[in-house]
Amino acid sequence: MLNENDIVEKVTDFLKTKGYRITQSLTTNQQGIDIIAETEYETLYIEAKGETSSVETSKRFGLPFNRN
Repeated sequence: MLNENDIVEKVTDFLKTKGYRITQSLTTNQQGIDIIAETEYETLYIEAKGETSSVETSKRFGLPFNRN
């Protein structure tokens, strides 16, 4: 299962291959927009969500989030 940090890493890697410059990439411990990516013509603001908690000491670590 991918946590939010994994998603941020994968998305930023993908965007770089498409010519985007990553101006911000945050971890789950930081507040703000998770990814800001820019080209000459556009700016993307991305909020990432993972499949599970990224906190290893959490009871939810490694477990899927439910819909509650």
